[in-house]
Amino acid sequence: YSFEVFFVVVDDLISIASKEEIAPSLVVINRLLMWEDFFKHSDNGVISNELQVGLFGELLFIEEQLEKGNSKIISQCKGPDKEVKDFVIGNTAIEVKTSIITSTNRIKISDENQLDSSGLTILFLNVRLLIQDQMDGRSLPELINSIEDLLNDDPISISTFKEKLMHVGYVDSMSSKYERKYEASDNLWYNVEDKGDNLFPRIVPSDLNKGVKFVQYQIELSTMAQFAINTFEVEKALEKECI
Repeated sequence: YSFEVFFVVVDDLISIASKEEIAPSLVVINRLLMWEDFFKHSDNGVISNELQVGLFGELLFIEEQLEKGNSKIISQCKGPDKEVKDFVIGNTAIEVKTSIITSTNRIKISDENQLDSSGLTILFLNVRLLIQDQMDGRSLPELINSIEDLLNDDPISISTFKEKLMHVGYVDSMSSKYERKYEASDNLWYNVEDKGDNLFPRIVPSDLNKGVKFVQYQIELSTMAQFAINTFEVEKALEKECI
């Protein structure tokens, strides 16, 4: 680890402890646990390009939800809390997968639970395709600042948002290190369900022999075409959950 990151950690711990009048030691311990999560994703203060792309797509969804008036979306963001699905809204879950546009356009699935719809009313898969290093694009800090602006009247949500970012390896104090820009291209939605003999291309726990865990695989977007839905269908389903 660099001295720069070390001083960022020390300054943060001092700042946190100085603001807390009751049980500051417990606050510092909790903060250290958050830093432990941080360093699982970043050993030099900056998350990898792959993680940046994934986070960018999830943040785009958060930004859109806030613009539509869903003020609860920060608490509904479950990925940083080490839950299986990225977002859980009522009994509907959303898994966001983001990729840079390529000739093949595949998405990576991290384990067999991500596309398992057991126990859910609906599981949506949102695929975000980005163009990298575009002059008109936004950097990760720019997108984060936009979201914080949308949360301007809700300091509790801003604090929760910052904590969730920290759990995935991002802190504002290292924002100058994120220079890469991304421009949103395709925003694709799929209903993850089997339709008779047409099975959604996925691996779920019930497919695996006992003892087989953490199966990673890739899906070609072309194989999911028959399960595609439009944004209006998604919004309608989410509105029902938010009532």
